[in-house]
This record gives sequence, C-alpha cells and structure tokens, in this order.
Amino acid sequence: MKEQYVYIMLVRTNTVLSRLIHFFTGDSYTHSAIGVDDCEGAFYGFGRRWKYWPFLGCFHKEYPWMFKHVVPCRIYRISVSNESYNSLVKLLGNMYEDRDSYHYNFAGVVALWLGMSKPSRRNHHFFCSQFVIWALKQTGCVTEEFKPEEFRPSSFCTLPCAKLIYEGIPSRSRVICRGI
Repeated sequence: MKEQYVYIMLVRTNTVLSRLIHFFTGDSYTHSAIGVDDCEGAFYGFGRRWKYWPFLGCFHKEYPWMFKHVVPCRIYRISVSNESYNSLVKLLGNMYEDRDSYHYNFAGVVALWLGMSKPSRRNHHFFCSQFVIWALKQTGCVTEEFKPEEFRPSSFCTLPCAKLIYEGIPSRSRVICRGI
C-alpha cells in the first residue's frame, strides 16, 4: 500500500497584512496552506482575494511558485493513513466547489494578533492557519489537541508529525522538495 502524504506550505509575503502580522507576532511565517498532490501541486487556503486589497479574503488555490517576490517559504510533509488522505481530498474538493460560501475570518486573525483570550470563531469563516489545522483535525490527519482559532502559521514548525522537506525562496520554475 502506497504511503500517503499531505503538505503544509508556510510563507511570509511582503504584503501589508503579512507585515502587520509579522510586526505584532514576530513570527517568521504569516501564511499557511494545505496540499494533497505534492509539494509543487495546488495548495488550498484562505487569503486575500485581490493582490492589493488585503481586507477581503476567500478560499482559494495557490502554488509555491506564485510567490514571485523574495519570501521565506517552508513546506512540511505529514504521513497519513489512506482513510485520512481520502477524507481530506474529499473535504478540500467539496469546499473548493462551494468556495463562495467560505469567507476570511479577519476578526479572528486580529484577535489572534492581539492575543485576545477568546479569538473569533464563526461558521464558514477561517483564517489560513485556523483552516489548515481544522482540516487536518477533521480528517484525522493529526490527533493532537489544538484550538484552531488559536493556531498560527508558525505553529506548524513545531508540529511533531510534520517533516520539513523544503526551505528557501520559491522560484518561477519549480520547488524541489527533498529531505532536509
């Protein structure tokens, strides 16, 4: 039986929102997304809808090579069961088909930056890392107890089951994933 993997991409872009998050948290990575193809395939996540307007976000696909500017990037791999993998593929597919029903949880991300004790949690609203850890938990890919609304992108760097397979600056060509 073939081993199945899911992938987590972490980046810190040079956008206003990313710079604000970095300023408030000091975190090296301010955005996360999840993929099921391989480290060069599509990643799914919540982020800005338009390049220069950070305050309206959506559920969308992105690729490591889309980040054309110099940004730090890490990609982690998690080994999962076939059942968890298939469950995650189905979840992502269903959400992407119905992507207009999902919205960016801007209130939640602001609450997280400011260290509020009860971050915002609303149905069909996610910020990037909240969505990724929620999807991993929903599908049984991770079993550790986390509160998705308190999970930051840099938190994935310490996730015990995650293996770092890429670190660097994505290029327009390809991201070569390897064991580091």
